[in-house]
Amino acid sequence: MKNKMLKKEEKEISDKNLEKILFYDTIMYVLALLFKECQKNQGGLSC
Repeated sequence: MKNKMLKKEEKEISDKNLEKILFYDTIMYVLALLFKECQKNQGGLSC
């Protein structure tokens, strides 16, 4: 019985970590897109 509880907790922890990773990936992706757009529009150095 105790094992099942531990497994559930581990799963919840790894789900939270996954959400965090996805969240950071999304932010990095958006920032990269914005930076590319900015470079295209401004010719590079102004952003």
